[in-house]
Amino acid sequence: MKEKDTKSKSRPHPFAQLMIYIAGKTYTHLVSLAANLGIADLLADGPKSVEDLAAATETHTPSLYRVLRVLDRMGVFSEKEPRIFSLNRMSKYLLTNSPLSVRDWAIMNGSEWHSRTWSNILFNIKTGKPSFDEVFGMKFFDYFEKKPDEFVVYNNVMTFFSKGQAAILANSYDFSNFQSIVDVGGGHGFLLATILRSNPSLQGILFDLPRVVKGAKKTMEKHNLLERCKIIGGDFFHSVPKGADAYIMKYVIHDWYDEKARIILKNCRDAIAPNGKLLVIDKVISLKSGLEDEIMGDIEMMILGGGLERTESEFKLLFNSAGFKLTNIIPTQLPLFILECEPI
Repeated sequence: MKEKDTKSKSRPHPFAQLMIYIAGKTYTHLVSLAANLGIADLLADGPKSVEDLAAATETHTPSLYRVLRVLDRMGVFSEKEPRIFSLNRMSKYLLTNSPLSVRDWAIMNGSEWHSRTWSNILFNIKTGKPSFDEVFGMKFFDYFEKKPDEFVVYNNVMTFFSKGQAAILANSYDFSNFQSIVDVGGGHGFLLATILRSNPSLQGILFDLPRVVKGAKKTMEKHNLLERCKIIGGDFFHSVPKGADAYIMKYVIHDWYDEKARIILKNCRDAIAPNGKLLVIDKVISLKSGLEDEIMGDIEMMILGGGLERTESEFKLLFNSAGFKLTNIIPTQLPLFILECEPI
């Protein structure tokens, strides 16, 4: 009982916690602004005055100071001397070249498209339709065809998450029994590259939209995998490369409601070898909980494009309707699971 009381005392007062939630977007936009301006990169070689930072970013000095002053109080940067700012343990993660850089993630969360979509969530709740479609008059991925610069940021974010997760996922499943693997919707190929490096006899195919896989060649070149990995552009709503004995999809199925997701899965069913395995890597609601994980992610999917995070039973029904049987759910050290399926 005492332990429970101690824990409750360490939590913010409910009013204070509510106020933090209400003001959340202000923190997001301040960090996103700093990321957009590249403040961390400018401080990489040492502290600078706000005047120097304003000159380098072509911004209004008094306004920039007011922003940096708040970021100092937030612990993002440090103002150890008046009007002189430096990096600290937190802002180092905003450096472009940091192995754990969250710069693109910060830029995306403060972007106009992301902010306008969230601010119109009432439309989603009233109609059941994605607020993104209402705001921009087009589907999520169609928007990026018209905004290539923003699509670069989005793909960098996806690659960032893959880099942090790839080694854990590659070690969470035994890929050694496969001869060939297709990464469907594999982006820039970081996960596939990690799996191939851990399994020298495995051949790979990276499959995604043509404009996406353009960025994958660098990944495969970096890891000397071009001879073992084909890079193919296409549309998984039409077909996927045939004949492999393993098909993997990470953060793909949750982008789509059942009707669209079923098309992707059926195309995998048509392509897979008779004794093959389908491996879907996604969040599973109720197996692990957390405000920052599947629950918040479910709302993000809802407003952006009509996707959703699913429960185990929802996954089973979806897989069965596409010709697959869910045979195993494999936990990882991440808030992600590997859902192993066989064709039926």
